[in-house]
Amino acid sequence: MKSSKRWICFLFLVTGSALYAQSWANPANWDKIPEPKTTKDIVYFPADAPGYTPSAQLLNLYQNSALKPGEKAPVLVFLHGGGWTVGERPENYNSFRPWLLAGFSLVTVEYRMAHGPNGIAPAAVQDVGCVLAWVRQNAAKYNFDPERVVTSGNSAGGHLALLAAVLPKDNDIELPQCKDQARIVAVIDSAGPYNLVLPDSMKQSKLKKDIEGWMGPDPKPSLQEKEHKLSPSSYIRPGIPPVFQIHGDADLTVPYQESLDLKRDLDKAGVKNSMYTAVGGGHGKSTPQQTLDSKIDALRFVQSVGVFK
Repeated sequence: MKSSKRWICFLFLVTGSALYAQSWANPANWDKIPEPKTTKDIVYFPADAPGYTPSAQLLNLYQNSALKPGEKAPVLVFLHGGGWTVGERPENYNSFRPWLLAGFSLVTVEYRMAHGPNGIAPAAVQDVGCVLAWVRQNAAKYNFDPERVVTSGNSAGGHLALLAAVLPKDNDIELPQCKDQARIVAVIDSAGPYNLVLPDSMKQSKLKKDIEGWMGPDPKPSLQEKEHKLSPSSYIRPGIPPVFQIHGDADLTVPYQESLDLKRDLDKAGVKNSMYTAVGGGHGKSTPQQTLDSKIDALRFVQSVGVFK
């Protein structure tokens, strides 16, 4: 009888521990996270690098406050959407509570956009590279694990999150001052444009206008060459970080086919990936249940590739 009680107690402890470890998967727990230490408006871009525009190169840091002494947090880097032209960082961390509960620290990024100074492509790409360099440089100060970074974003931010992960190290796009970057171990791409060289049928689309606006007037090299160079589709190959996609199959801004093409190419290259399809969802629009489910699925995917336990 005593051994049975001990066994039951053991099962309870193991189950309870497992439930605690998976508490991020229960939305009822999302409001129970310890308040993160918040530092806003940190300039991440080196002052000696070309394109220094500190009013636009800012990040907010939400440092995980539940870390044990000596523990390093994986980092979620979030990049907002807006066609590389508009948009801004989220005002707070509310949308990222399950990530904080899973042990992450959060960085939300403001980057140069086409309508602002120094914002023509590839400015935003360079900014993201400098954010990743900032994470590595400040790992000890903020208890980051610079070997466990997840880039994420929606729309144009999804494009930037993916491009940062697939650019070869010897690329001539990112700045020399920002080449020593934290390691991206997974990507969360929500409706990000995959191939910026669009078919003729999309010449009048909003996406095409956004791309051309970001590329700037009289781009050199030619517009299509520049679009190709800044397309994640140009760099898919074996060994790039795993990718989780979220996309609505009724998206009229960034076609759902873009994500299907990305999945096809990732599968062909043998790169681990998964996709959440918001059935009937538009661009950045889905039901509350779909939003909740996609968050949990994204975290499960990141856990499955060993980013956290």
